[in-house]
Amino acid sequence: MTIRSDHLTDDAITQFLRTRSADPDPGLLDDIVRTVGATPQDHPWLPLRPLVLPRRTLLVVAMALLLASLGAVAVGSMLVQPDPVPAVQQNTIRDVVGAMNARDLPALRSTFAADGNLGFPSVDARAGSEGEVLMSDWSLELEGFPEVWMGDLAEWGLAAELGSCRPQSESTVACAVVTRWHVLQLEIGEQWTFEFDGDRVTRLEMVRVDPDPPNRVLPLGLVDLERWEAWLRETHPEQAERLLPSGPDIFGHFYFRFALDASPEEIGASIREYLANRR
Repeated sequence: MTIRSDHLTDDAITQFLRTRSADPDPGLLDDIVRTVGATPQDHPWLPLRPLVLPRRTLLVVAMALLLASLGAVAVGSMLVQPDPVPAVQQNTIRDVVGAMNARDLPALRSTFAADGNLGFPSVDARAGSEGEVLMSDWSLELEGFPEVWMGDLAEWGLAAELGSCRPQSESTVACAVVTRWHVLQLEIGEQWTFEFDGDRVTRLEMVRVDPDPPNRVLPLGLVDLERWEAWLRETHPEQAERLLPSGPDIFGHFYFRFALDASPEEIGASIREYLANRR
């Protein structure tokens, strides 16, 4: 923490500028400027006589010192950046996201270890936990699962956008990802954590961290999806009965809870109607 001082001597200013590479204190910088502007600046430089500088010159010098200090702060922050993600892991992560967006199951399998698995958010529709989000955990080698899961991504129009990644350990990387479900006009901020064995993924866990992104591209967040459901039950109760579940269901839908035979096209059209009438 920076210790504030009301007695800004030359030594104090010098010490401050030497130590500001990682802990800038804008308040103390303001004090330096005000003090330089308000204090007579006559410095005896032996063997010269006392030198009196104009206040404007002193302020210019002070601002130059401040800019130099801020530059040191920027350099210092660059020096303490975390280690980058190894290129081989970063390339695999891009391949995973690209394969999901392309609905290319063979390409996705090629990025995973033989025993690799997926963990993704799913709505629990069982009695006693209806509506809760749980982590579904499935092996990519489980017969039939990858095809059904990839079909879900296609039906609901998933497009994942990869953001920044940071290493959590030598074998684990966490990435910020935006998932956009275009049929639902819905956008969610997620964290995808990749566990590696060499250049192959042994586990990918996708967790929702921002259900209502403020600067999203698509109009709806998860809260808005609930509002659409309430609107649908009020304005089109028969359609709501067909599209939305009325009670616990052991066969809950992946990611979102709709009736198992609900048509994505019909739900998408209903959401567009809701958006057109939303105030």
